[in-house]
Amino acid sequence: MQSDSAGSTAISTYTQGSDVPNDVVHIIVHTSVTAIERTAFYQRISLTSIALPASVNTIAESAFLGCTSLSTVQLPESITTLGNSAFGGCNRLDTICLPASLSYIGENAFARCSSLSSIVLPESITSISKGVFDVCIGLRTVYLPDSITSIGDRAFNMCARLDTINLSDSIVTLGHFAFARCARLDIVHLPDSITDIGNFAFEMCTGLSSIDLPDSLTGIGNNAFASCTSLNAIRLPDSTTNVGKYTFSQCANLKTVHLSNSITTIDTCAFSRCTSLEFIRLPDLLDIISIDAFAGCTSLSTIEAPLFPTTTIDNDRDSIKKGLEEANFYPIKLEDVLCNRSSSCSRYSNPNNLYFNWKVSVNIRDETGRSSLCIGAERSVKWLWLQKILHLNMPAIEVTDPLTGLEPFMLAAIGPGSYWEAVYQLLREFPAAMYRTHLPFRRPSTPNCSKRIRRNGPHFESSSAM
Repeated sequence: MQSDSAGSTAISTYTQGSDVPNDVVHIIVHTSVTAIERTAFYQRISLTSIALPASVNTIAESAFLGCTSLSTVQLPESITTLGNSAFGGCNRLDTICLPASLSYIGENAFARCSSLSSIVLPESITSISKGVFDVCIGLRTVYLPDSITSIGDRAFNMCARLDTINLSDSIVTLGHFAFARCARLDIVHLPDSITDIGNFAFEMCTGLSSIDLPDSLTGIGNNAFASCTSLNAIRLPDSTTNVGKYTFSQCANLKTVHLSNSITTIDTCAFSRCTSLEFIRLPDLLDIISIDAFAGCTSLSTIEAPLFPTTTIDNDRDSIKKGLEEANFYPIKLEDVLCNRSSSCSRYSNPNNLYFNWKVSVNIRDETGRSSLCIGAERSVKWLWLQKILHLNMPAIEVTDPLTGLEPFMLAAIGPGSYWEAVYQLLREFPAAMYRTHLPFRRPSTPNCSKRIRRNGPHFESSSAM
């Protein structure tokens, strides 16, 4: 151990388990060391350089975390593992060469290394862990080998100077916030291997003007491209079925959007405040949409809906609500109505203002073969909802319940909270059901006697004529 003129420890030799002076400037690691232990040099703020021998194969978690003066590190070819936060917060580290022997880089390994300007990942790396280069605000150039298959959450979050990224054809997933707030990133080529883009993956990439979404893409997360203010056009491929919450919200320059007919869900504020958007056509297979999907799109005066009764809908909440209900979209799932959870259609329990297409779900039968009409009648669903179910599937009123053998009106009569309006209206729609019904009543013992019988529902007159 040597000291300099200022009294600091200029050079120290590190052996396994040895104590390291807080004021050390340079470290020589002994050749007997195979692993730099966890937090071995944690917050040694005077440390500027370290010599690692070929014997070292592992740098453990937080080994150099917070070494704010560390500027030079030469990793030997023996290194296979860098632990979580191994060099986190080394904000003067401007260059590091990752050897071909390296097979794993832990989470946040180089997070907040604000002077790091370029990085080349070796072919031995197959995935980029969470936050590896998080808030590396000086990072300009990244080379990703073809071996990379996934990029983890926050991997390049807030790399403010990163302007280009080449994603290899082997990458399948991009994690949440993967490239969020990379303000200079202007062009991204997504390979045909990509299937999932995580939440906020490119949020606030304000320089991003163009991105092609490949046909392999099946999932786009919430806020994935929110506030990409330079993005001017987007085409959603046939492989994508869902546009998530705020996915393209506040893309102020977005003028052209193509929604493929495979899209079934347009979630809350998916395109809200896209102030340059002038035209949108709703897809043919739409099942779920929020009435706020296009809120604040001030240049979008109408929404085209070719399969709706009203094919051109004004872009305001009342008109959208009316157009959706005309097309049999309602602010509650049919299954919730059938479970008597219709109170969930209130604004407070449907904060996303989602409307659900009943035209498909109304024809789905349960495992016993019962229709939605029979289930709703038996469970005493109010006529307000039962009428909508009936009008979407009128033939169901002529079919007796396969479980009980009863007509729909009889199911409504014997339900636990029978509504006479439902009984009456069901009979009115199909009066022949009365003549098909074999009421399970006993014949009176006295021929001239009439007896009023109640069976958990409406009253029927029983007489010898029955």
